[in-house]
Amino acid sequence: MCRHYWDPTPQQYLVSRPSAIECSPASSPTPLTISVILKVISYQHIESTTRMFDDDVIGDSKKQKWIQDMADMHARECNFYSTFGKLGVIPLAECYYTQELCADTRASGIIILEDLTQRAYMDRLEEGLSKQKVENIVKYIAAFHKFVICTEDRKELVKNFKELPFDYKDNKKEGEELIER
Repeated sequence: MCRHYWDPTPQQYLVSRPSAIECSPASSPTPLTISVILKVISYQHIESTTRMFDDDVIGDSKKQKWIQDMADMHARECNFYSTFGKLGVIPLAECYYTQELCADTRASGIIILEDLTQRAYMDRLEEGLSKQKVENIVKYIAAFHKFVICTEDRKELVKNFKELPFDYKDNKKEGEELIER
């Protein structure tokens, strides 16, 4: 039995502050409280992001593609944690739960992750990163790519991943037009 101490009403794409969950496992009479990060993405929020654009910049067909692209990106993130989270190739927050967006029911997409704030620190990116921190990031990205490229089960490992929805060539002109405005 778990009681959740956050408002699950998805009104926007958010990464919540750490939230407490109190669980009473069947084997333990004592409740266990853990802190998690809750990421929620809703169709309503995705649709609201399209309102940033003037209709002459992004028409209805492009808005629908935008909504689908955002849903696909969330599905990729869910698949990433489901596929690579337990392999130990790179350090990742533990993923406790994923739920993809559902077009039929318009159910929100949800990811519940381990809260790393007690044992990790994130620098202010606008201040830049030290050479050592950049080298560490590159080291882990390289290790991840090496694993994916060199594993014998590569096709099985990546079968649930669609191509990225954005094509640089198609979006370059649109991006330049938005920057000019």
